[in-house]
Amino acid sequence: MINVKFTKLPVAFVTIGYPGCGKSSFFKYCDEKVSDLVRLSSDQIIEDKAKKLDKTYNDIFNSEIKAANKQYRKELSECIETRRNIYIDRTNLTLSARKKLVERLSQYKYYVVSLDFSNAPYQMIDQINRERKDYGRAIPPHAINNMRESFTTIQPDEKFDLIIPIDFSDRLNGWIGNDEIGVHDSHCPYPDYYDTDEDIIFCKYGMERCPYNGKKYGDFKYDDKN
Repeated sequence: MINVKFTKLPVAFVTIGYPGCGKSSFFKYCDEKVSDLVRLSSDQIIEDKAKKLDKTYNDIFNSEIKAANKQYRKELSECIETRRNIYIDRTNLTLSARKKLVERLSQYKYYVVSLDFSNAPYQMIDQINRERKDYGRAIPPHAINNMRESFTTIQPDEKFDLIIPIDFSDRLNGWIGNDEIGVHDSHCPYPDYYDTDEDIIFCKYGMERCPYNGKKYGDFKYDDKN
């Protein structure tokens, strides 16, 4: 999905999306394309701890979330210091959550890529979350609603080097994805209106200010040999 070569600079993938939208499963796709890619996830830290205790994620979440976030921050710092390629698997739904992270990564000369899962249909997210309840991994509905209320779309002044809108329907197809994702097509999350005759999305920010305008899309290519 990314038609760009990352050479010399380490790359940092920053996911944006609700629980259940496919952020974690998409790591497997990226891991096949990018060498030495480290996934950073406080949820995974809790999952691993629960497995050791023979409990579920929901059983220990409240008692372990602070420690998990602390461990996540430690691992992030270690990866940055050693210049590892990283996949930051968190919701990152608010502007404040992304701003500090992206500025830090940019300061350390990372090529920062947004993987935007935020267009996943609410009904599908709710359905997946209900299914997760069967194995102790469900997020309370009020928590999901709070996420929706606090969510901020990617803004034009955010310092991502590349923005990748992820089509939720690809999750059901094993992340095969589209060969080409055009600028201002149906993946642009900032539409003002859609011209069916011209098959064009007109962005509410205007062509010059839209975060998706002029970004690079296409097949995923990676070259770390140079």
